[in-house]
Amino acid sequence: MGKAARNRKRREQSRSQPSTASSDPASWQHWLPEGPLDGHDPQTHALLARLATEHHMPCKLTYLDDPVFGRRVLPVADITEDGTLILDHSDTVDPIPVAMFEPPRCVISHDTRTGTAHDLLTEAIIAAGFHRISAGALWTGRPAQGWGLYRNAEGLVLRDADGAVYAEATTALDPAWVSIATSLGSVLVLHGPCLGIRIPPGRTQASYTVADRAQEITRGRRDGLLAGATVSWHPELLVETLNWVLFQPGMCSQPLPIAYIPIWEFNRHGGPETFGFIPFRGFTDIPPAHGMVAHISDTDVDLYRLDIDPDLSFICGYHALEATTDGRYAAWKQAALTTRALLLITGHREIPTEASTQAANPQACYHQIWEVLRESHIAVVTTTPDHPAPLKP
Repeated sequence: MGKAARNRKRREQSRSQPSTASSDPASWQHWLPEGPLDGHDPQTHALLARLATEHHMPCKLTYLDDPVFGRRVLPVADITEDGTLILDHSDTVDPIPVAMFEPPRCVISHDTRTGTAHDLLTEAIIAAGFHRISAGALWTGRPAQGWGLYRNAEGLVLRDADGAVYAEATTALDPAWVSIATSLGSVLVLHGPCLGIRIPPGRTQASYTVADRAQEITRGRRDGLLAGATVSWHPELLVETLNWVLFQPGMCSQPLPIAYIPIWEFNRHGGPETFGFIPFRGFTDIPPAHGMVAHISDTDVDLYRLDIDPDLSFICGYHALEATTDGRYAAWKQAALTTRALLLITGHREIPTEASTQAANPQACYHQIWEVLRESHIAVVTTTPDHPAPLKP
């Protein structure tokens, strides 16, 4: 049996067992209020900043010949001199692998002047390099330069050319899908709120049929709510850290609370040096961060630029899911606001957490932390409980 036939058999077996949606609890918390939001309200800005940090979402792995995309599109085997396409009916060509990411929330911006409405998340990923998928036959997706779909320990991560994360999913990877993606070196990624992955209220997995899902996708494409692109596939496990880690004062015998931040958060803004960070040489003579302030709330840590309007000044942020159940975040927040200073460290490696220091060999953990620090950049930023005020004209 050839590779295409083997993969076709495995696809048929796996289609009855769709890939697992994201199980991250953050995906399902209703922290964003329903209904209209005042675009000039600082609370709206804070909510949108939090939304920008929520990357976990349901995901489904499938193929371009999936019935949810409408009429099946056959591959082209050749083209005649007069331009006629000769289709391949052999069913031996592997279809294009597709990864669908469906954000659990959408934020619709309504322009009162023109009457048009747009989903801000869809517009953001299109502005970053994806393409709007309009109505019509879905043959493939135009490439997004530098974008990639990566494997990690939990599932998949979608990143742009600067390493910024736009989607993460906890999902089982079907071996047949991985095999085809690896052979092609690329996959088609679709991103939008109307991909038919989540089950609407009052429906079940069985009652929400393929036809229903196809109609949802068609409606989303008609309304401009679907973005897509062909991106590079990276089958090797991603070892770069993607998550923030907060440390209480006293770590490594220094007095300030710490936020360890993945370096990709700053790379998309020109790199940490843009904000005055320097390579780590120790905890003495640490420079202040340039043009930046840290807004600390009961549940969030957000970094903003000071030299541009707050509507455009968000750099990156962290939403503390543990804030409602773990008193350590409240203590960390209090320390950050009391000292009015936060030590920022950014790097590409995973750093051991406080829980790791209680391991059987704390000395080895301590040395590992210092190894990570030596490959990092460092600066101190001023903290405030107040959201940045609009710039004066």
